[in-house]
Amino acid sequence: MARRVDTHTAIYSMLALLLLLASWLGLMPPIQIQAIILAGLVVLLGLPHGALDPLVARRAGLANGGKGMALFLLAYIALAGIALLAWVIAPYLSLLLFLAASAWHFAGDWRGRLPRGRPISGGLAVILAPIAFHPAEVTSIFTTLTGAQVETLVQAVGYPSLWVVTAIGIIALSDLLRGRWAAIEIALSLGLAWALPPLVFFCVYFCGLHSPRHVQQALRSMSVTRSTAGLTMVVFSLLAGIGAAAFYLYGPGTQHDKTLKAVFIGLAVLTVPHMILIETWQRRTGDPPLRHQQAG
Repeated sequence: MARRVDTHTAIYSMLALLLLLASWLGLMPPIQIQAIILAGLVVLLGLPHGALDPLVARRAGLANGGKGMALFLLAYIALAGIALLAWVIAPYLSLLLFLAASAWHFAGDWRGRLPRGRPISGGLAVILAPIAFHPAEVTSIFTTLTGAQVETLVQAVGYPSLWVVTAIGIIALSDLLRGRWAAIEIALSLGLAWALPPLVFFCVYFCGLHSPRHVQQALRSMSVTRSTAGLTMVVFSLLAGIGAAAFYLYGPGTQHDKTLKAVFIGLAVLTVPHMILIETWQRRTGDPPLRHQQAG
């Protein structure tokens, strides 16, 4: 059964088409500027979706009352601290786990909007397409994040990724022919991953699709005022931003290296408690993503 194109899908599609045109015209900034833009947009548009986690925890029954909220925040910080320690001790393994976890987490953008089995193709597209299309640039980024030589990893993943990405593209086109318009986001994301540098692509996806969609889902499931939600997002985004700034100011390496580490390792560290919370929320409350748009 065909579904209408929702507003967010339309906005993301228009943004993607504009950026594809910009890429064709050669308007992409140098990588140093890309990293700075990425950091700024992630702080302004990316962090707020995780900053709603205290309200999500309350909705899931994990942070009832002042004491419950305090215990939740302590557990959240402890999990993030463990994740940060893992990056310090075993950055290579942490990178692999982060990529796998991110593919699963990003698939949530299409759960309930595409048939079962299809959403994971979207998560895989976000992670594998940049590796398949831009192996040299991804190698440089991964080397910066881990301090290790990752050419073997990128080469091992790169060739199979081309086949996986091709299959994902075919699946997305098949879904579009069936009127499943959510698949246009996956198809356009593949196009963006091919046309744009990896940092720009991640910024567009994370800030243009993943973060606003998560905020939309969370607010739709919770009975909170806009002022409460807004204040929560501002406060916890600022706290996360301060942590990233400290990481940047006192971390080793060049300005570019520290910017990449502050953004990606910071996101990886916060992703651990965030993912656990989101899975718990959906299992305990029965709130599926975008309940009003079940897949056809």
